[in-house]
Amino acid sequence: MNEIILSKVSYAQSTEFICYDIGNMTVLRNIVNYGLAMKSRMLSTSTIEQELRHLVELENYLRARKLKIDSLNDENLALYRDNLLKKTISARSHRGVEEKSKITVNAKLRRIYHWLHWLQSSGMCRSNLIGPRGSVRSEVRQSSNRSLQTSSWKAANSYSTPLCFRTSFQNSSHVTPRQLPTERTVDDLHAYFFASPSSNYLVYRNSLFIDIASRVGLRRGSINSLNTNQFLAEDIANSTDEFWITPSKQKKNYSNSFPIPKDLAIQISSFIENQRAELIIKKRIKKPITKVESSYLNAVVSH
Repeated sequence: MNEIILSKVSYAQSTEFICYDIGNMTVLRNIVNYGLAMKSRMLSTSTIEQELRHLVELENYLRARKLKIDSLNDENLALYRDNLLKKTISARSHRGVEEKSKITVNAKLRRIYHWLHWLQSSGMCRSNLIGPRGSVRSEVRQSSNRSLQTSSWKAANSYSTPLCFRTSFQNSSHVTPRQLPTERTVDDLHAYFFASPSSNYLVYRNSLFIDIASRVGLRRGSINSLNTNQFLAEDIANSTDEFWITPSKQKKNYSNSFPIPKDLAIQISSFIENQRAELIIKKRIKKPITKVESSYLNAVVSH
């Protein structure tokens, strides 16, 4: 059986990942190029490595059954999902808890869906491998997700993941509000904030408020109770597709934990390290700060 391995190569203060097919002595460019694409998005080395290992695990599963990526369909992807669940439940870290194991498996499946969409859009797999009528069914949705890594706001795509397990958290009334803001509403709010004369800090802070509310479903009080210690860059890098947090203030004094999409958690961490840090420095050297800036200093992400 040919084994696929992932090697990390560091040189000149840079780290690259090479994926080998040991038996055929070839490089799997569909995984290597995906790693380079993630690096171009400024994702951390640990995040890239973790995501690539999910793909290597899938490749090895397929090779053991004499299948290729182009052979994927809903049926054999569901079999892979079930195989992952059995392995995850038996892992010491999950202690046989099925609900927790399903959340972990879902995170891996989402990475696979995202990779397949990327492969298809890059012309690195057969056409119609994935899509509304593809062998692997998945719809592309326009998302109002933004990136705080640059000064401009870039729209991204999200994808439906039909084979992910339903979990009790997904069925919770907390994440199924009676009214959901449309993407147009969210876009209009972002445009309003960035056109306002507010400080750089307030613009990004208010935009994050909207993203957390629309993508996670947290109430205003819960968002205000979040603090910087909950968004440490190292913890986020070591997470899977979702980053779990527990707001200190919740309705009826609950202590529920909620998943924040990893890209949004990265944005919050970036805000803490940049816009918020700049405001604190300005305050320490006693430069003028408006009353609004001062009153919001501890909102959303504060000590």
